[in-house]
Amino acid sequence: MTNYDPIKELNNAGIATDKLSEDQRKQLQSLSPEEARMLGKIQERMSSDVQGFAASDDTGWVIF
Repeated sequence: MTNYDPIKELNNAGIATDKLSEDQRKQLQSLSPEEARMLGKIQERMSSDVQGFAASDDTGWVIF
């Protein structure tokens, strides 16, 4: 049996989890390895090309 930790995998992918509520952490702990990897890939894409996902206006950032 492995000690898979989705929270650790998300942190390694650059997804901050330190300010999550206990309920949020509990939900993330139930992620499968495939689900955690997918979230990491999404984070990587968004971080690598911010202009492709967001634009700035007078009110702040708008994600689209």
